[in-house]
Amino acid sequence: MACNLTRGFALGCRDNVGGINKIYIGNFDGLNEIKTAVTVSGGEVTALGSTGGALFEYDMPMGNASFSETVAQSRSNGTIFYEPTITLKLHKHCKELRNELIELGQARLIIIAEMNINNGTKNEWVLCGYNNGMMLESSNNQSGTAFGDFTGLELTFKGMEQDPSYYGDATVASEAITVTPGAFGQL
Repeated sequence: MACNLTRGFALGCRDNVGGINKIYIGNFDGLNEIKTAVTVSGGEVTALGSTGGALFEYDMPMGNASFSETVAQSRSNGTIFYEPTITLKLHKHCKELRNELIELGQARLIIIAEMNINNGTKNEWVLCGYNNGMMLESSNNQSGTAFGDFTGLELTFKGMEQDPSYYGDATVASEAITVTPGAFGQL
């Protein structure tokens, strides 16, 4: 089988911005119906039906969350796979956040990150853990030292997928996702 390239990449305008606006996290097992609700075309989610499970919304302060995806491969084994990573910071220390950390650490998750990538028109989001789920890989509970230091939890979620994460635009997600707003920011 030939693996022929089909296109190049033009530099384009400088109209991108970084960071994540919101993150939606749900239990992978509870959202297994998402596989039948997602329509993918050309690597993009073009339609998202009812997920059948709740996604919980985590508002992100500016500059406190990121998405990255690493290509992992083995030449000797002829394999390639993708490792999506979501890193986020949750401000505050409280018993509710401590208890949520336990749940996040035990569950297999699906994560949708709404990015600030704008391309001049709209926000886009990325769906991570579609086939195998995402897992909490590390957490760091910090108090800071000085008054202006970060205090709260820094969480890192990782996945391992046979395909790169799927992208979509905010209108596709907002039409279908049942969201339960978070309450930690109000504590």
